[in-house]
Amino acid sequence: MIDYIAAPHGPKRPYSAAAKAGNFIFVSPQGGRMNHQTNEKMTTVKAQGERCLMGVEDVLKAAGASMTDVVSLNIMVTSHDNLEGLNEAIQARFPGGLPARTTFCGPLPHPEMLVMIGAIACHSEKER
Repeated sequence: MIDYIAAPHGPKRPYSAAAKAGNFIFVSPQGGRMNHQTNEKMTTVKAQGERCLMGVEDVLKAAGASMTDVVSLNIMVTSHDNLEGLNEAIQARFPGGLPARTTFCGPLPHPEMLVMIGAIACHSEKER
């Protein structure tokens, strides 16, 4: 059985924020150029990365999981030059150990967008 998780915040999209299949949760990539609760624009890759990770965390919470359940990150970034700031944001969010990761460098859907982050998490109610 697959459960589809709606986005807890932000604009509605023509896809699910996440899909939960068994113990796995597949989080759609989250953009970080705008804080949709305050309408504040994020202009650095580190700030956008932090905002993306907050979005991932919000979706995981809606699915009954947390950031400690993340096993892999799927990252899209506009340039290799942006990796240093992004890596700082990621390392700060995962002090107990870094998840596996795929990083793609290339254009993103909006010109102000510097990074998008999706995730795969594994969560078992029995482990809690």
